[in-house]
Amino acid sequence: MCLALAAGLALTACSEPAEDAAAEAPAAPLEAPASRAAATPSPGRPAAPRAPAYAVLPADGRAESPATVAEGPAGPGGMVTYQTALSPDAVVDFHRGHAEASGLATVMTMTQGEARAYGAAAQDATGAGLQVVASPVAAEGGPETSVTLTWTAGG
Repeated sequence: MCLALAAGLALTACSEPAEDAAAEAPAAPLEAPASRAAATPSPGRPAAPRAPAYAVLPADGRAESPATVAEGPAGPGGMVTYQTALSPDAVVDFHRGHAEASGLATVMTMTQGEARAYGAAAQDATGAGLQVVASPVAAEGGPETSVTLTWTAGG
């Protein structure tokens, strides 16, 4: 009985009325703040073979395992988790610079505590896009950031 009550409370606490969710959804791509927009992104290396130019890891990025890649209705895509010495804000700036340089537009940004998330998408019907979630972690050599990068190249 306690388990059922706890589950019910958790679901109630996490749900939002539909009108509130719709009111918060942006109608158009978000503009990057001028102070955070990258004119020329720093160099990166491909997250996987045949990955698009915006699916890159920073120079010090260390993949936890090889990228998972697949082919789907929106074209080829993949996911990789990596560690970097960059802060979560710097990770978002890095990926925003590569996304915008490739013609993608910012469609989502999020801050929750020290974690950051970013999403970008093509403004056409190709389905190209990327999502980044960056969270600080304690590491033996000092603070690091754990990053999950997902992308689709579009079709």
